[in-house]
Amino acid sequence: MTIVVSVQCSEGIVLAADSAVAISTSEERYVKLWTHAKKVSHVRDYNVGTLSWGLGALGYRTIQSLIYEFEVSPEYQPKPEQITRVGDKEIVNYRVEELANQLFEFLSAKYWEIFDTDGYQPALGMLVAGYSHDSFEAEQYRFEIPKNDHPERVNFNGKKVGLFYEGLRDAADRLILGASDELALALSVANLTEQQVDSVRGVLYDYYDSPKEGTKRRAKIDRLVDSISHRVPFQSFEAWRQVADIEVVHEGMPLQDGIDLAIWIISTTIGRWRFGESKLLAGGEIDVAVITHADYTWIKRKNWHN
Repeated sequence: MTIVVSVQCSEGIVLAADSAVAISTSEERYVKLWTHAKKVSHVRDYNVGTLSWGLGALGYRTIQSLIYEFEVSPEYQPKPEQITRVGDKEIVNYRVEELANQLFEFLSAKYWEIFDTDGYQPALGMLVAGYSHDSFEAEQYRFEIPKNDHPERVNFNGKKVGLFYEGLRDAADRLILGASDELALALSVANLTEQQVDSVRGVLYDYYDSPKEGTKRRAKIDRLVDSISHRVPFQSFEAWRQVADIEVVHEGMPLQDGIDLAIWIISTTIGRWRFGESKLLAGGEIDVAVITHADYTWIKRKNWHN
């Protein structure tokens, strides 16, 4: 099991993950929970990294070992027209989007070697993030196999900065979005009377109303309460998110604060499973990497131990 986080700041991207992984054999049980999985990976020597969640392995191969294979696979090597030679040095004109598409194709082929199209199909998620050659614009692409048929670019509501996290989401959802999926679903299907719906509206008005936001916030509350009264689960969750979410990544946010934010979210998730449940589904060391237009730097990384 997993919690992975990406924080995109104006200076660069922070990638972070815990180290717990459950190797599954069926939907009902797992064989073993390991606490030294590597979910943050560096792709070749590019300013590009990945995060993985969901499946920790395909067959006997870990996701990290598959990325190693991807890096040296002949069909995914740079084409001659992408390479410029400067003295004795080769410079590759790579693109993050192209790498994301190639990794999706590579992992999809490996996935369908293991799983049957008509049988059990657990999800393998991947985020590919970084800077294309000679670019100062950060890019992030995500996909889940078998759900998606191609990578999709992560859009932070039109902003150049933002937060992405996946895996065991509920702790972060409660802190940042104001409600977990379970609460949003419960609210949306509750059979409330009109009087109770109006009471919910009034409580939210009182709690969130402020001279600064006023009418704008009230319009969001109205959309939330309407979705609850009509019992539309997805709309209710999205409406609640717009009312209660906390903006934690701001323009101009220093990279060190992005590192601290990523570690905080992962530490909180680890604590939630350590203290709240009998299964330690998140845990182990926290790996952290920082990507800028100029380099890829490990801030914290597990090493082999004697």
